[in-house]
Amino acid sequence: MTVSNEGATMGDASAQPVQLNLIGGFELVAGGEAADLADPARRLMAYLALHRAARPRALVAGSLWPDKPEARALANLRSALWTLHDRGQPPLVDSREAGLRLHAAVCVDVHVVHAAGWSLIERARTDIGGAASGLVDSRLVTNPELLLEDLLPGWYDDWVLLERERFAELQFHVLDVLVPTLTEAARYSLAIHLALRLVALDPLRERSQLALIRAYLAEGSFGRAKRQHRAFCELLESSFGCDYERSFSQVLTESAPLSPRR
Repeated sequence: MTVSNEGATMGDASAQPVQLNLIGGFELVAGGEAADLADPARRLMAYLALHRAARPRALVAGSLWPDKPEARALANLRSALWTLHDRGQPPLVDSREAGLRLHAAVCVDVHVVHAAGWSLIERARTDIGGAASGLVDSRLVTNPELLLEDLLPGWYDDWVLLERERFAELQFHVLDVLVPTLTEAARYSLAIHLALRLVALDPLRERSQLALIRAYLAEGSFGRAKRQHRAFCELLESSFGCDYERSFSQVLTESAPLSPRR
């Protein structure tokens, strides 16, 4: 999915914006068309996008090719840089004495989630009473796909696994704010859609399960709410051998103010 920064350009005024997507898979879009990159160049761009400060060449090479001798890793890095610089398009990587970094004007979907996500979490924390009216206008509500996919699925490098875990944690906390907010704002379909992802990230978390059940109830889907409650009870029983202390009737009573709006 393409998420652009307003006014982002590369080089001079005639240059076309460049979008790098890492959520759900690697995709580089330049001038409205997907670019076909060799694997070393893809890995280099992904690494630099996830490590925004300039990084020494030796560190970049060692991180991307940890099983290679230093000389071979640096040669691979030079080859990847040559591939990117030889594409006949605006520069994608800044090469400086301090090291390598992604060109500042390349829009990265992960950066959008980080900026909008932390802003949303902070707004919810500091404006509890009036959160619903403002948070539903977040860029993450208008682009919910950014919260539904993993970072670079199928990539298993150590540096990717760490960043994927961090990104999933941010998604989790953003969803934890958005789902009840969207439910309160009567955006039931989107609230349920995002709540399913929230539950998938941590099925044993009671608050996540209740957010989904309450979204179902607010929509008027009492059967789905009851099935979700039963599934959570069975999950607790199979995982910990204990019963869930809240009956469905109790959850229904607690959620009464969220009955469907006419």
